[in-house]
Amino acid sequence: MNLDINFNDLINDSNSILKVDKQWCPLYYRREDDEQRIFIGNAVIDLKYAEKYMQTYSWNLNEISDWSGHIFDWGFLYSKNSKGQIKKTAYHGKLKPLLYKRTFDNNQRDSFFEVLEEFRLFLNLYQRKDENDENYYILGNNDDDIEVIKFDSGNCFIRKTYLQDYLFKTKRAFIISFLIERYFQKTLEELSLEECGGDNIRTASDNLLIFNYARFEPYIKEKGKSSSRAEGKKLFYGKKIENLFGKEEYIDFIVDIDENNQEKRLSCKQKDEDIHLQLTVIFFTKDVLKKYYDNPKCHTYQGSIEHPAWILQIDNDHNDHVAVYLYKLACLPHQEQLYWRSYNVPAEGKKMSLSFFSSTIMGEFSYPEQSVNKFKWLYPQINLFWQKSFGFELYSALHQDDKYNLDGLNDIINNENDLDRAMQSLTKVMIGAINEKDINQLIQNGDKIIGGINRLERFLEKQTIIESAIALSLIKQLRDIQTFRSQSTAHNKGHNYDKLVTEDPKIKSNPQEAFREILNNLNSIFIKILSPNAYTQQSHTEV
Repeated sequence: MNLDINFNDLINDSNSILKVDKQWCPLYYRREDDEQRIFIGNAVIDLKYAEKYMQTYSWNLNEISDWSGHIFDWGFLYSKNSKGQIKKTAYHGKLKPLLYKRTFDNNQRDSFFEVLEEFRLFLNLYQRKDENDENYYILGNNDDDIEVIKFDSGNCFIRKTYLQDYLFKTKRAFIISFLIERYFQKTLEELSLEECGGDNIRTASDNLLIFNYARFEPYIKEKGKSSSRAEGKKLFYGKKIENLFGKEEYIDFIVDIDENNQEKRLSCKQKDEDIHLQLTVIFFTKDVLKKYYDNPKCHTYQGSIEHPAWILQIDNDHNDHVAVYLYKLACLPHQEQLYWRSYNVPAEGKKMSLSFFSSTIMGEFSYPEQSVNKFKWLYPQINLFWQKSFGFELYSALHQDDKYNLDGLNDIINNENDLDRAMQSLTKVMIGAINEKDINQLIQNGDKIIGGINRLERFLEKQTIIESAIALSLIKQLRDIQTFRSQSTAHNKGHNYDKLVTEDPKIKSNPQEAFREILNNLNSIFIKILSPNAYTQQSHTEV
């Protein structure tokens, strides 16, 4: 590599040297080898201070201590008075870093990067749940992830278009602060150069300021026989980016059927004078939710769908439909609105659920009514009861890769294949997660008993808190679930499965109802266990 000791290459092509290309700008960059050491930091500054700040000889980031996000926010202005003397004036520049590097005293924890919260919220950035992915994304028009901030080998870059739009709308400028040190294998004398340096050496070009340029003998002799250093900053302005977030479009949805059997439609984008329409409720078939149950980026709860880029309040406490306030759909991207409209149906006697009415209109808590929602609410309550009554949780925490079995559990079941998948998830949640480790410590010969259900049964036989009839019904229901899995999903279907279908024809004729019936049975058992009338004392029991 042929490096220029005088940094003419930096002056002539600063973007290339400072790692700025057509798509990306550096927020944090550090690299060192035998020939060169580079450090790049960042800050944003109000436009009215930007040009004034570029006249200062100071640097806004402390690279030496590695606090890349620590802002000193000071500088000096140099000017001449009437006598020609240099006047040095302190200056405060209203700086903010877009990227902080958080460090901690006494190595209490590892350092990590943190994006300026204002910037994250401005773009509605999100991170994936993958622990190995530190990047920040924005939701694209086609529900795809667009990298806005990316980390690469410890360095960090930001996509220029989003930075420029942010700067334009917030009336700010972006400053790259840099330190570059170069090492050479010839002495300054051999290069026919003299040692030089000082704050008064400045080079300005294309919004570039080098306020400290020096040639000197290197501090570290192993690096070379001579070296040079450039400290400075470069200013970037924002600009308006057309359609960066896609064109705002709002879909008309069916709100009613008129006397001529024609659909009445209204836009989900409502004006301030249409505030009375904010209570307009529209309806969708239940299948609209399947996309979100199957999407690991989304979480569907009673009352809401949470996507990394948006949250939609919904009434999903029904068996056959979903209700949504019309104006709430305006928060969805255009493609997402189109998806919802394809499942939009007239009201035709449909109403919002009591739980949704209580939470959104009355501001009160209400227990879920629908079987899946009720199960998801009761499941952690059973663990709380078990912990309080016996000193341990009935169900161990699900592995990260198994959480979808509970989060995505739903009753959108249109055929036997859907039922198989639902029962597979239910088996992992209800049987595979049984806390066998703690149960083993409280029963005799626990290691000799095979299977979580058998160990739980032995434990329940001797405890004195849950009534025996309720305990027996829980064990029976667990065995029924295990039998279904064994004969349907764990092995090839055969005679035993045919026998199962004969005993319960709904498995083929109405698999959705068959699954709801299983959940309702579990919910009934859970409620009896949690009822004050279902147990006589609360104590830790060893059997």
